[in-house]
Amino acid sequence: YRNIGALSQHYTVYAVDLLGCGLSSRPSWRSIRTADAAESFFVSSLEEWRQSVGLDRFILCGHSMGGYVAAVYTLRNPDRVAAAVLASPVGVPKQPPPVIPSKFTLRVLRSFVYSAWNVGITPQWLLRFSGWKGPELVGKYVRHRMNILDAIESVCISDYLYHMSMLPASGEYASSFMLAPGAWAHHPLEERLQACSVPLLFLYGDNDWMDASHAQRLSPLLSCPHTISIVSQAGR
Repeated sequence: YRNIGALSQHYTVYAVDLLGCGLSSRPSWRSIRTADAAESFFVSSLEEWRQSVGLDRFILCGHSMGGYVAAVYTLRNPDRVAAAVLASPVGVPKQPPPVIPSKFTLRVLRSFVYSAWNVGITPQWLLRFSGWKGPELVGKYVRHRMNILDAIESVCISDYLYHMSMLPASGEYASSFMLAPGAWAHHPLEERLQACSVPLLFLYGDNDWMDASHAQRLSPLLSCPHTISIVSQAGR
C-alpha cells in the first residue's frame, strides 16, 4: 500500500484482492480437490475481472501468494500480460527431501502440522478458534513480522487482518491444495516458467523470507527477458 501512491503517478493502478481476501467475494471452495483446480479458482476469477474492467494487456504484479497466482495467470494468458512482476513469489523452487527430526516430540509435532494443513486447518481457522484472544495474537504477529511500521499503521493493519480473518473462509482453503507446509508448491514454478514468453521481473528484499537464490538459479534456464532485483532494507 505504500507503493500505490508513487506508482499511480505514472500508471493506472488496480489493487486487486484475491478471492477470500479484502473486499473480494468469498465463493465456496468445496469443489476444489487438486492443485490445478485451486490455481483455476484464483486465475479464472482474475481473468473475469480483467474482462469486466475492459483491459487488453497490462503489467501484472503479485506479492507472495499473489506472485504465484500472477505467474500461473501469465503462463495461461501470455497474450494479456505485457510484463509480470513477481515480488517475493511463493513456490519457485522444488521442495527438497524432507528432514525427519531425530527427537520423537519434534517428529510428532511435524506430523501434526502436516496433518492439520492437509485437512484444511489454516492460520485464519486457528484465529477464529482463539476467540477473544484473536486481536492480541494478530497484533503480536504484525509487530513481529512488520516491525518497520509506525504505531498507527500497526494498529490499522492488525485490525484489518483480524476482521478479514473473521469473515467466512474461502480462498485460504484453496491455497492448501497448491502449497505444502513450508510454502512449497506442489507444481513448482521453476519447472514451469521455463516456458514463459512474457518479460519477468523478480523482486526480493535483502532481508526476505523468500530466497532470491531460487530465481538466480532459474535465470539461466529462462528464455524470456527477465531481471532479478534485490530491494535494500526490505523483506520479512
